[in-house]
Amino acid sequence: MTNPNWVFLQEFIQSFHTTGAIAPSGRALARRMVAPLDRLSGPRRILEAGPGTGVFSSEVVSRLGPEDEFIL
Repeated sequence: MTNPNWVFLQEFIQSFHTTGAIAPSGRALARRMVAPLDRLSGPRRILEAGPGTGVFSSEVVSRLGPEDEFIL
C-alpha cells in the first residue's frame, strides 16, 4: 500500500503551481471543519470542491439528512 503522505508530497513537488496541499487532511481536522453543518437547518446543499482522500466526504455524509444534497 502506498503511503498517502508520500503521494501528496510527490504530487506537490511535480505540480506545485496547482497543488493545494503537501499532506492529506486527517479525520480530526475534517470533523472540526464540518461541525458547523450541524447548526444549519435543512434541506442543505453542500459542495465539496476538489475531493481528496475522502475524510471530508465521510464526515459530510455522516451528517446528511434525507433532503440534503451533497455535490462532489
